[in-house]
Amino acid sequence: MKKRAPVDRDRLSRLAVAPSLLAMLSLVGTWGAGCFEPSKFGGDGGGGKGSGGVGAQAGGGGSAGTAAGGGRTGTGGAPMSGSGGGSAGSPSGSGGSAGAGTAGANGGARGLGGAGGAPSSGGTAGGGTSTGGAESGGRSGGGGRSAGGAGGGTSTGGAGPDGGASDAAVDMSPPPTCPSGFADCNGNTADGCEQRIDTDMRCGACNVSCSGLTPFCSTGAGAPRCVNPASALDQQRLETPCVSIPNAQTPDLCTWRPLGTDCPTAGLFLDKMVAFGGRAGAPYDVTIRVRGVVEPKAYTGGRDGGDHFYVGGQPTSTGYDVLRLTVSSPPQVFYLNSDQGDGESHRVFTVDYMKTIRINGGAGLTLEVGDTDCALVRNCQSFATSACTPLVVPGIPPAPMGFNGQFLQFDVVAIANAAPGSAPP
Repeated sequence: MKKRAPVDRDRLSRLAVAPSLLAMLSLVGTWGAGCFEPSKFGGDGGGGKGSGGVGAQAGGGGSAGTAAGGGRTGTGGAPMSGSGGGSAGSPSGSGGSAGAGTAGANGGARGLGGAGGAPSSGGTAGGGTSTGGAESGGRSGGGGRSAGGAGGGTSTGGAGPDGGASDAAVDMSPPPTCPSGFADCNGNTADGCEQRIDTDMRCGACNVSCSGLTPFCSTGAGAPRCVNPASALDQQRLETPCVSIPNAQTPDLCTWRPLGTDCPTAGLFLDKMVAFGGRAGAPYDVTIRVRGVVEPKAYTGGRDGGDHFYVGGQPTSTGYDVLRLTVSSPPQVFYLNSDQGDGESHRVFTVDYMKTIRINGGAGLTLEVGDTDCALVRNCQSFATSACTPLVVPGIPPAPMGFNGQFLQFDVVAIANAAPGSAPP
């Protein structure tokens, strides 16, 4: 049996003290100039937290504190990186620079960026750094309130979360309460309800512009809305139906007066009065489409507008029907069944044309048929035989049937605001 060596109790005591002294020396060598408190993550290792110093009242920021602690690989606790500390800065001077946290030896949880400077001038955002650990990137530092800057985290493994925005970047003021006809269209509460919304460019809302067939913003009953000033003219019709054939010797003529009545001395007239809307006195260029079946009429003293459309002048003194549209403002008359080429005769033809005319807001329009002898040419393609095959205008009633008589239909196809003082089309 081997004898046990005698116990050297002084040597054991020295060995027990040595690790504690080594750990203390290690911590003293790595702590920064700030105020520190060792973090405890288990018996095998611990991390340190560092914080920056505070800058002088009129001077620059304090330096960032650093700390690195680590346990043994595989057995140590989760080391924590140092917390970078930036100074607050002077209220009248520049903001303090941000501190940067240093990672632990085996990878810290994450670095914390230093805080930004004072609200008066804004500080530089802090950037946390990390070489590994639970999160790839350090959290960004906060920007100064006045500067509104956002900090950014950096990492070798990937970017950290974005820094927060400045309070000054968000306008928390409630939207203004606007009077009728006004709105806050630019979102700037400083200038309040800066925009009118009762105009053609903004009608009832900031993003509603009147155009096309509704170029006028009506502010009448109800909320402002885009309307068509020529709506009263749209789809109006002039109709002279054949009621009877008064003379068997002239089967190509019929009358549109009531049966059993004589022809008045001045003849028969059909008038339709319609009101044009829009802004009073404002000029509008209105494009109308005219379609129907009519008999020919000669006019003089005006201008041939083509397509059986005659501008100005007056009708000749014959019994053929006069079809016209009269506008009160600007004063003008348009004849709708002109036939300057073939002249007046017992025949009918179809018309289908579009013309643009000038009409001022608030004008009165008169659609008129004048027949001095109370007779009209029947709607027949030919009078060579006893059978009457009518002309049909596709797309409008009574198509596909033919109308028993003559008619015109008016459709508004376009309308635009005209420049004041410009020449009519």
